Amino acid sequence: MPRIPLPVKLLISYLGVLFLGAGPTFFYIRVVLQGDLLRESALRMSTQIQKVAETLRSVPESERLSLLVKFGEVSTHRLTYMSLAGDVLFDSSVVRPLTINHASRSEVKMAMSEPESKPEGLPLWPGMQGVGYARRHSETTDIETLYVARQMVDAKNQPFGVLRLATSVDSIEAVTSGTMRFLLNAMAAAASVAILFSLIAAILFVRPLQRVSSMAQSLASGDLGVKVLQPTNDEVGDVARVLNQMATDLRRRLLSAGMSEALLSQLVDALPCACVIFEEKGKLVACNGEGRRALRLTGPEAGARMNEFAEHPKVQSVLKLAENDGQAEPISLELTDGEPLQGLLHVLKRPGMAPLRVFIGAASAVVDVSLLPSLEDVVARPLVDVLTQAEQEARSMLIENGHSLDVAWEGLAGIQPPRHIADAEGRMPTAIAEVLSAIVTASPASSERLSVGVAVEPVRIRLHFDGGLHSHTLELIRPLIEPLGGEVETTTLETQLWLPLA
Repeated sequence: MPRIPLPVKLLISYLGVLFLGAGPTFFYIRVVLQGDLLRESALRMSTQIQKVAETLRSVPESERLSLLVKFGEVSTHRLTYMSLAGDVLFDSSVVRPLTINHASRSEVKMAMSEPESKPEGLPLWPGMQGVGYARRHSETTDIETLYVARQMVDAKNQPFGVLRLATSVDSIEAVTSGTMRFLLNAMAAAASVAILFSLIAAILFVRPLQRVSSMAQSLASGDLGVKVLQPTNDEVGDVARVLNQMATDLRRRLLSAGMSEALLSQLVDALPCACVIFEEKGKLVACNGEGRRALRLTGPEAGARMNEFAEHPKVQSVLKLAENDGQAEPISLELTDGEPLQGLLHVLKRPGMAPLRVFIGAASAVVDVSLLPSLEDVVARPLVDVLTQAEQEARSMLIENGHSLDVAWEGLAGIQPPRHIADAEGRMPTAIAEVLSAIVTASPASSERLSVGVAVEPVRIRLHFDGGLHSHTLELIRPLIEPLGGEVETTTLETQLWLPLA
């Protein structure tokens, strides 16, 4: 079905109402009103004939014709006087006597009370007993004519003739035609007003609807800051205000959801054991350092390893059991190139949303203290000194392999006041040097100048490197920085290294 704009629909409805009202009006004027006017004219002509007949009753027969001639001269209608046999004795419209016998005319038959006589060209009207009437084209005057005839009786109630009045129906049709012209002009004016109303509706009604539709499309595309300005004071304005309130509620709910996710991430980071929260398809929601180490979620293979764990048949069966029981279930399995995993799996149900899966690793009973430095070895060193030493160590490593190194520490000059980081036995410079050397070795084309972003966070310093690290480099630097509170994350395109502030 083709799309019809709302202003066009309103115009069609206006015109439909107009034509529905005009149709019966046209029928009434053309048929009913014209018939009523003909009947009223026939009744007046019958009354006039009755008055003439009463006058002729008391007049001698020899004077009747002369008196009828006088009546014909002053009458506005055509007057015809006929004998009972239908012969025309007098007709006011002609000079010579008519030789045509009128006994067969329908109005004459009705006036003579002949059985089964009916009016010609007209319906049977009530209240017209004893009167004959008809409508037809006159052969004498050559115009459409209304005839009314009545039988006349003398003082002894003996019929002596038929008197007939005739008038043109052009005047009656002129009245109805004038009314029809007026109605057509009124319809044309009403159609113009309907078009005007449609234009007004397009301005006052369609435009607010278009603004509401545009806001709904923006909400669907994710723009929650949009709103309808100055909504109208009608039903469309009510819809606009509801949409504005809905956008405000959505923004508030999304803000609350973001705060909830942030709190969840902080809680997971604070746990002393491995914790990984993921969705049904393996998408990671929150994970701490212990969880990444337990599942080996580092490097470019992190996504594949997470999918391997989430889609493992044993994990799926334990998750189904945990969801049915409503409590955590123990699990023990071995992943590819990884140590055996032991811990608990739990399902967190969320109303109206897919549940979350939680893996909590078992706490180790044996604490490896071989990597922990002694307290007297931990010192606070200026960040500039650590970075300078790391650059020197990396340059020394690269020279042996035929590479050069020029590091630009972006953002270091803007750090005020000078920051100190925790170090022990020169571990931090060595770890940074290993990262620099690995990135330059992997991408020799960028060895002439390497940019490293330096930024201060609330409790640590973040170093950003353009380039990823191999797993053997991660295994080398993690024991150097993590016992002191550092952390490293890497992808195929970038590496993030966090150094603890002293």
